[in-house]
Amino acid sequence: MWYFLMGSVYYFFDYYLDNFRTLDEWKEYLTEFLGTNAFQLYYQYFTAVFVFYIMDYTEKLKEKEKQERVLALQNQEMQLSLLKSQINPHFLFNTLNSISMLIGSNKEKARQMINRLSQVFRYALDSYDDQKVSLSEELKFTENYLSIQKVRFEERLNFNQFVDDDCLNLMVPPMVLQPIVENSVKHGIGPKDEGGKIDITIRKNEGFVYFLIADDGLGINAGNNKGIKEKGKGVGLAVSDQRLRKMYGEQSRLHLDADKAGFQVKFKIPLN
Repeated sequence: MWYFLMGSVYYFFDYYLDNFRTLDEWKEYLTEFLGTNAFQLYYQYFTAVFVFYIMDYTEKLKEKEKQERVLALQNQEMQLSLLKSQINPHFLFNTLNSISMLIGSNKEKARQMINRLSQVFRYALDSYDDQKVSLSEELKFTENYLSIQKVRFEERLNFNQFVDDDCLNLMVPPMVLQPIVENSVKHGIGPKDEGGKIDITIRKNEGFVYFLIADDGLGINAGNNKGIKEKGKGVGLAVSDQRLRKMYGEQSRLHLDADKAGFQVKFKIPLN
């Protein structure tokens, strides 16, 4: 069909417009044309088809990549929203109860707790997963969170931070530490009669920043931690694990370890 069409077009311009209009002339021209120029037409035709399919494939590939980026962003936003929603209900309820009790006995402490609570929620509400924050900001947020929890648990909860100073400017995903310390408070130290402590250790070594969040709570004796090791992770830890792996690859996944001495979470983030 391609040869027939193109041959007729060439005949029209080469002969028909010059008053050569007999059917025999057209047949003769078409036979000669297909014999001498077939290879050239064949080459032109497949070149055109090849270019068309390359352009079409490129456009589809770009559209697919765009859709994947949109889906990835939506998934990250959903994960961060899940973390935010975990903070809001029970944490707010317990904190307001603590503030209510403090108002009658220690107004200054109640005022400090309200200030910390506002900072915690401002940080959470202003956080977006495509945005990164400095490690110093993330640690301040975590410190405010734990300080509020300490008012509730009093001497049953203590925490320490051991951080290399040259790590403080590292950019990290917002709210990456909070689900981990919350897991320690809720399932390790909270149910333990004598309470316990949480140590946050952050060190730089050989192109990575290493994070260790350890508590001396119930550890392997906590039913929750057993479920984490056997079934994967709790919701908060699972979301943190997914966020880290998507941003930095499998090398940054969470490593969990529970024993009688407590519970540990380790991960690393590349400096670059």
